Parts: sequence; structure tokens; C-alpha cells
Amino acid sequence: MRRILHEHFHFHPYKMVVVWECHYKVVIRINDVAYRIQENPRSRMLVVHLDRLAPYHGAARDEQP
Repeated sequence: MRRILHEHFHFHPYKMVVVWECHYKVVIRINDVAYRIQENPRSRMLVVHLDRLAPYHGAARDEQP
């Protein structure tokens, strides 16, 4: 599981605020730097660059009681 990084502008376009979205599952590694990810089985898949991902340290959603 990984989290995806999105940059949002807060008040001023030059001032970027880093916001982490919810947890995504890596579906497939396309190449060295591109990954296809999905939030849940019903959501659409996204292709993201490795720089936009961060490791998730915690229990996977499938393993939680």
C-alpha cells in the first residue's frame, strides 16, 4: 500500500502545500518509475510517477479486523 502525493495551492499560487491523499494499492509496476495504483476495487486506476508515492507503514486495509 502506498499513499499518493498531490500539490495544492493554498491562497497564493506560488505557495504550494503538500497534501497526502488516502492509501492506494499498487496494482502493477509499469516500468522503473511509473506505477498503476487503485484506491479500492471499484475506483478507477491511476498511473503515477514514483516521485508522487510514499511508503505506507501500517496495517493494510485488508488485514484490519
